Amino acid sequence: MGMSKADTLEVYETRKEESEYSFSIDLKIGKLEIFADWSSQNVELDYDFFVNKTDYYDGGRFMREAFEQPEDYQFEFLVFDILETLNMREVQQ
Repeated sequence: MGMSKADTLEVYETRKEESEYSFSIDLKIGKLEIFADWSSQNVELDYDFFVNKTDYYDGGRFMREAFEQPEDYQFEFLVFDILETLNMREVQQ
């Protein structure tokens, strides 16, 4: 069973206040907000994203090994991958 609306909003507010990285954009499906922080090993981004604050997606961990330094452009790649995934879902519906 999924989280209650109150629990989801609590996770949203915590991520919004405490995340190192954030991105938001208005899309056809609603307002997308992505939040991320470096994992404890500082090699992967631990991320979540929300649509309209109430649709919660526990993203997991993200890392592209294309750069010498792990922090180089990782959040930008993450945002691109999420937008691309959401676009493909919309096309397939």
